[in-house]
Amino acid sequence: MALFACVQGTLAVMPNNTANYIDDEAAGGANTIPPSRFGGNVDDWRIGKGGTMFYTVEVPGGMVVVGDTHAAQGDAELAGTAMETSMTTKLRITLHKQSELPVKVQNLNFPLLETSDQYVVHGFAYNNYLDQLEDPSDIFAEGATLDKAMEDCFIKARNWMMDTFALTEEETIAIMTTAVDFGITQVVDGNWGVHADIDKFVFSDDDTDYDYSCTTSKSGRRNRKLSVHTEESRRLIMQKHGLASTPQEYAEELYARVTKNCASCATHVARQRVADQLLDAKLRFAKKMMDFHENLRI
Repeated sequence: MALFACVQGTLAVMPNNTANYIDDEAAGGANTIPPSRFGGNVDDWRIGKGGTMFYTVEVPGGMVVVGDTHAAQGDAELAGTAMETSMTTKLRITLHKQSELPVKVQNLNFPLLETSDQYVVHGFAYNNYLDQLEDPSDIFAEGATLDKAMEDCFIKARNWMMDTFALTEEETIAIMTTAVDFGITQVVDGNWGVHADIDKFVFSDDDTDYDYSCTTSKSGRRNRKLSVHTEESRRLIMQKHGLASTPQEYAEELYARVTKNCASCATHVARQRVADQLLDAKLRFAKKMMDFHENLRI
C-alpha cells in the first residue's frame, strides 16, 4: 500500500498582533502551532500539491511560515501526529493587491483553500485567539471545544458563500444543508478546527445537469456530473404519465410551484438550471417507479 498525500500541515503568514503572545519562547513572534485566522498548523490533509491557500497579509513582507509535513493524514489527526516525514516543499507565492482582489477573497478573515474541485473554509474554536484570550499561550487549555469551531466555520462559510456568489441567506442555508460537508480538521493544536468542503460544481454556470442519486460513497458523491435523461427520454416518461406539456414547460411549472413564495426566485439567474434539475429529479423518480412496477409484472 502506497501513501502519497504530501500534506503541508503548517502554512501561515505572520499576524499583526504578535505582541499579545507573552510566551517567552515566542519572543518576537507568535507561536505558529495553534491555527487561527492567519493560518498556522491548520493540519488539513487537503493542503497539498495543486492546492491554493489564501491569506490576508498583515505585516510587511507577509513572513510566510511553512512546516509540519505529512506523508499521510486523516481528518482530526487524532493521535497528535500523522505520518510525519521530511519534505522539500516547492511553493508559488502570489500577492494580490488590495485594489485587484478576486471576489472570493475580498472579505477574507480565515485561511481559504481552493483545490481543483472544492473550496474549503476553515473555522476554529477561537478565530483570533491572540486577541480573544488574555494570555494566548493558554490556548492549548482554553480552546479545546468543537462547539465553537463548528459555529465559527458555519458563520464563515455562510458569509463567504453569500459574498462570493451573491446569494441570499435562505439560498445559502439551503445549499449548505444539501451540498456542503463539515468535518473535524484537527484536535491536536488546542485551537480545534472544523472545515467546510464546498463543491465547485454547485455553482457551475454550464448547462450540464447533475445526478443527485443517494450515496454514502465520497468518490461517488464527488462525481455527480453523470449521464441524465435525454430530451426524448423525458418526453416518453411524461407521455407515459399522460402529461401533455413539453419538458421545458413542465420544468417551468414545477419551478413556479416550488418557489411561489420566493419574491426573488422569478428573476434568479439560475432559474432555468434549477427548473431542469427539479424536472430531472422528478422524472428519475417516475422512471424508477415505472421500472419497479414492470419488474413486479414479470
